[in-house]
Amino acid sequence: MKFGSISYINVLPVTLGLERNQVGFEGELVRAEPSALNAMTRAGQLDATAVSSIEYLSCYQLYRVVQGIGLSAPAAVQSVKLFSLLPIEQLPGRTVAVTKASATSRALLQIVVPGIKVMDLEQPPVLSENQPAVLLIGDQALTWPAAPYELDLGQAWKEKTGLPMVFAVWLCKRTLDQGPEEILERSRAWGLQHWDEILAESARRTGLSPERLDNYFAGMRYHLGETELKSLNLFYKLAAEQGLVQLPARLSEEKAWSV
Repeated sequence: MKFGSISYINVLPVTLGLERNQVGFEGELVRAEPSALNAMTRAGQLDATAVSSIEYLSCYQLYRVVQGIGLSAPAAVQSVKLFSLLPIEQLPGRTVAVTKASATSRALLQIVVPGIKVMDLEQPPVLSENQPAVLLIGDQALTWPAAPYELDLGQAWKEKTGLPMVFAVWLCKRTLDQGPEEILERSRAWGLQHWDEILAESARRTGLSPERLDNYFAGMRYHLGETELKSLNLFYKLAAEQGLVQLPARLSEEKAWSV
């Protein structure tokens, strides 16, 4: 099995057991940014993988959602943030630079701050008069200096909908005889049992303190249940209404997309 894994620390509570070969996984593990995994998934190059949650809409015919495991935040996520020189309410009509690393965060920003003009971030992020705001995700968002104004997109979604935001899901090919549910469950359980190792590895990769990282992980959830599926369906619906994605007819009914 060729298995894609997001290279950010946010998934380490689920994937470090896989990375360290502690859960009986004998396939190939491919670590990359969400955008790279999204592209490989669209090309059918991975048997199973974590992807930006919105990416499922582009490959649902080939892949299904792995049941029970996802990456969500019930409120503030800390690692998906808009940094701005201007108050957030002054940004509609202005251009905002957005990292190309995640399609989900790009769409989410346009939902929670309607009216902004989005452009790709082509260089290291800098705030200026011509680029007054930038959206960063993952380890980069966690370690970037504070800005005069910041918007946590997990918190913004919570305030808009009352629901947790699902940032990533795991997918597997529909043709697989056996999905990766059991492997991922074992790896998630290993992570919970070896929390000090999760924090130590995260600190090594980011330079942040274990205390800071423990606070960060406290805001993450790794279960994909009914509430998360409800939120994901609403996210797809709102993104489609803004013309950000096309919602296939067979996925338009609640929960139909998840099978």
